[in-house]
Amino acid sequence: GIKTDEIISRLKDMPLLLAASKNDPYALSSSRFLENKAFLSSKVRKPVFIEAEKGHGVNIFLENGGESAVIIEKIINWMSRL
Repeated sequence: GIKTDEIISRLKDMPLLLAASKNDPYALSSSRFLENKAFLSSKVRKPVFIEAEKGHGVNIFLENGGESAVIIEKIINWMSRL
């Protein structure tokens, strides 16, 4: 598989957005680990982290009801600042 913890430090000059859900503990803890690792090596800014209630991957947008619109809005806002 991809060793993201090795790659993340190479992204130190790039804005970073991570997202995971509470009901996916492995993805959530892995994303938090990567968020901290990226922040420690970042020259840009602290990564943006979106924590959803449910879902894995694209299912975050399908399984969070009205909260899905908020998640999408956060992503669009982040992208608009790039």
